Amino acid sequence: MYDIRMLTQDECLDRWVHIKPYLEKALAYSRGEWTPNEILKEIMVQPLLFHLWEISNDGKVVALASTRSINYGSFSSLHIITLANVATDEDIRWEDYQEEALEPVIKMAREAGLDRIEFTGRRGWLRKLKSIGWKEQYITMDMELKGESDA
Repeated sequence: MYDIRMLTQDECLDRWVHIKPYLEKALAYSRGEWTPNEILKEIMVQPLLFHLWEISNDGKVVALASTRSINYGSFSSLHIITLANVATDEDIRWEDYQEEALEPVIKMAREAGLDRIEFTGRRGWLRKLKSIGWKEQYITMDMELKGESDA
């Protein structure tokens, strides 16, 4: 049975040496918006807005996620910053537990009065999440402005 729970600030600090590499792994696919240390800092400074989650299967941690609550003005959202597989068991795949694992997050977001949950990630995530109701809303594009001429 899969279980997901929000880690306390103390748990984040106590287990940081083990957590940080998984956040780094997930953030390797980002554009540098966050570092693991920045996420930890925000969890410590703004615990009502930033969270770290642990997904377990029969007591064994299989994934970690970090989230933040965002108020856009016309709606509020829980943004999944990172989602990283921890399990080394090749037989455990995200598709096998995604719906069950996300249920508590969805419930918490609803209870907090949030309107949406959003996730920015590689296109492969859409294939995985589409089957449980997620939709692509838009595509983010960027252009690097710092280059060799800025050195």
